[in-house]
Amino acid sequence: MAPTPDGIEVAGVYRETPGGPEGVHDPRSVAVSPDGRHLYLAAGSEWSGPAGTVAGFARAAGSGDLTFLSLFRGPPPAWSSYPPSPPPLVQIDTGAAYTNSRKVTITLTGGYGQGSLLGEVQLSNDGGFARARIFPRAPSRYSWLLDSTGPERLSKAVYVREGSATGGAFSGGPIAADDIILDEADPRVLATRRTRAGRRLKVRAADGLSGVNRVQLALKGRRHGGWKVYRPRAGYPVGRSKVRVRVRDRAGNVSRWRSVRAVGGRVPRQR
Repeated sequence: MAPTPDGIEVAGVYRETPGGPEGVHDPRSVAVSPDGRHLYLAAGSEWSGPAGTVAGFARAAGSGDLTFLSLFRGPPPAWSSYPPSPPPLVQIDTGAAYTNSRKVTITLTGGYGQGSLLGEVQLSNDGGFARARIFPRAPSRYSWLLDSTGPERLSKAVYVREGSATGGAFSGGPIAADDIILDEADPRVLATRRTRAGRRLKVRAADGLSGVNRVQLALKGRRHGGWKVYRPRAGYPVGRSKVRVRVRDRAGNVSRWRSVRAVGGRVPRQR
């Protein structure tokens, strides 16, 4: 830069190119020798990457033009000989395969962890970290909102990287991710059939995404029982009285109750 009556202006630009000046990328500080004949440029990462450098330039008298002379590379820090820390293990809802809610909890285990120079963590539903959010790395659990359901059978992924945000930009390490299937649709009871003189009930149900895995029965005049394993080919003991039945899928969605008349009734009805 050069002074002008109105302030300063650019006097020259030096770029790090093959065969040209070295040590120009990622500058940290500049110093001029007391006699004004040399300029020294310190560059390099603060906590990771290659060792820092100091580039030496000859400075022309009068014009101040610079000529690259040499590059000094500092020794790597002692801790750089250790293998890099792996990215954290990411789990959505403690590793569940399905969920029926966009609101989930992200848990991080391992990685650089608390108290590291990577003081923040970046989360996104997009692998390119579009619409990402930055959180302090101090906790290990974060509340998160998945993208809307979108195409069926498409799992929802959450991407995570540790790092630090400076100047509005986030500089992060390796990317880790986990995925989960978001199932917001309720299963359906398709049909019921009594067997063994009406004392057992077979249930056929369907779910388009996570699949049916539980069935619940409520006999006439009684509160419903606990959830039973859904076995479409097996029958459940219900006696000959009226019974209600509903099912649940692996994501936790529950169907509507379906009423089945007592033996001798006409057509089962659904409500």
